[in-house]
Amino acid sequence: MPSDARNYASTLLSDHRSRDAHGTVFCYGAADRVVIGTGAARWIQYAAGVVSASHLDSGVPAVGLVDALNSFLDNTSGQWVMGYIGFGVHARRCGSLALGHEPDLFLFAPQEATVVSADGLWQSGRRAGRIPPAPPDAPVPPPELGGPCREEFASMVDDVLSWIADGPGRRLTVATRHEWSAQVDLVATMAAGQQDDHGLSRSFYLLHEGMEFAGTSPELLADGRWERFVCHKLSATLPLPGPDANSRWDERLIREHETAIDALTATLSGHAAVARGSRQTLRVMELEHGLTQLTVEPKPDHEPGSMLLNLVPTGASPPGPGLRQIGKVERHPRGPYYGLVGCIAPDGQMNWSQLLRTVFARQDQVWIPVGAAVTPLSTATLEVQEIAAKASTVRLVSRR
Repeated sequence: MPSDARNYASTLLSDHRSRDAHGTVFCYGAADRVVIGTGAARWIQYAAGVVSASHLDSGVPAVGLVDALNSFLDNTSGQWVMGYIGFGVHARRCGSLALGHEPDLFLFAPQEATVVSADGLWQSGRRAGRIPPAPPDAPVPPPELGGPCREEFASMVDDVLSWIADGPGRRLTVATRHEWSAQVDLVATMAAGQQDDHGLSRSFYLLHEGMEFAGTSPELLADGRWERFVCHKLSATLPLPGPDANSRWDERLIREHETAIDALTATLSGHAAVARGSRQTLRVMELEHGLTQLTVEPKPDHEPGSMLLNLVPTGASPPGPGLRQIGKVERHPRGPYYGLVGCIAPDGQMNWSQLLRTVFARQDQVWIPVGAAVTPLSTATLEVQEIAAKASTVRLVSRR
């Protein structure tokens, strides 16, 4: 089996978790390289509509999130910054979105950052060493989506189709939770992450204040630097094809993909020059996704924090009414799900993935958020099939 930095990193993560089960630890990367951050020297958090941060004297109203995030990134320039910006940050624009126990944003500059390579070498500041090899754990798929979950999602899709029929140009990504009781090793789950045929997939793990999640996302929404980055946007999903792949891209899938790219391009174009590539396909596990690359060059006066918040997808066209519709039909708060997860290196290089295909755990309760884009050509049956297929490709490892 080829060497994998994620497997080596899992050894360090497991050791840290066993020593401090209530601390903060995060990792992000791919098979060739993983960065691990432990302890929060500086941090910013957005929860229950209030932003708090280590560089602020006290909590400030939610309207201060943009300024607080920009000042945090300015204060941590030249340091590692890592964590997530969840879908829940949209609550500042739409008060009807459900809010959960998990912070909707958590970014931090770690007390210690360690970079692990595919051959097991690690480096943290001036210290370095080698991690002994360990056999990877065997991952398994989650339980199949149950009847109640399928029925609830089908009802959501029908409600959204009625909303779409009331206005031109509408589309909406809605989500639910696949929940069950189990003991899951999320560090090993991170290490078992899949790879795709474009090399875009990134695996991640976070433990913070009782919240723990791990996953591997194939959607890399920011790859580069603040001055210029590439956004690898995915939309439209179907099972891996037979020999004739192009014939399966029917009008429904093409429209779903193109409207998603149109919406993201429109959002980013208000603050950046955006060059749009042609549609490609990305394959990971048993799925194929539509992929379009956007090259983004932010305007000189646009601050990094504002650009990151603009990158957090809404999955809604138009955004305002779509977010309000999500607030009506979704029973579970999304929290971190469907937002951004990633890191900024001290030299300014950044990677931010969309937080998808992720396993969350609190005590013995485990859940995988799953969603699908609903367009005028959707049906409840097709969208239920899509979320079932997405959930089935997640791989997890049971706790020993």
